[in-house]
Amino acid sequence: MGPYYLNCTIFQLFSFLFYISLFCFFIWNNFFLPFLLQNHFVYSFFQQKLLY
Repeated sequence: MGPYYLNCTIFQLFSFLFYISLFCFFIWNNFFLPFLLQNHFVYSFFQQKLLY
């Protein structure tokens, strides 16, 4: 029963981390990214960093 229980907890941990990362990605796309794009100074700064 030991290894099976360990595998279950590892699977639950990975699924939990997966959902957390999806949630963070969702928040990043919906809140932070439009805010950065609206802020033209930050956007031009990132554009210069990417181009040069």
